[in-house]
Amino acid sequence: MIYENENDADGILRVLQELHQYVPFDGEDDERVYGQQGFVGEQLSVEGGGVNGHCSLANGFTPEERLEGLHFEIADWHGGNKVTEVGR
Repeated sequence: MIYENENDADGILRVLQELHQYVPFDGEDDERVYGQQGFVGEQLSVEGGGVNGHCSLANGFTPEERLEGLHFEIADWHGGNKVTEVGR
């Protein structure tokens, strides 16, 4: 459990920093090369929190400050069900 407010800019950044520790990497310090780790959520959280928060760190000096390796995916179960109803 991560007890942060994902609707707050500081809260979502702390959530992203917490999640970043699960991204695989090779190397040390500034030489680290991060693999890719996907994080899936509903559209509002992914767009409003994840992507915007991640973009705000794009000018970090190190790969860790930039939270490299995180990518976000939308999993909208309700939307998927609506798509299957279209043909009915």
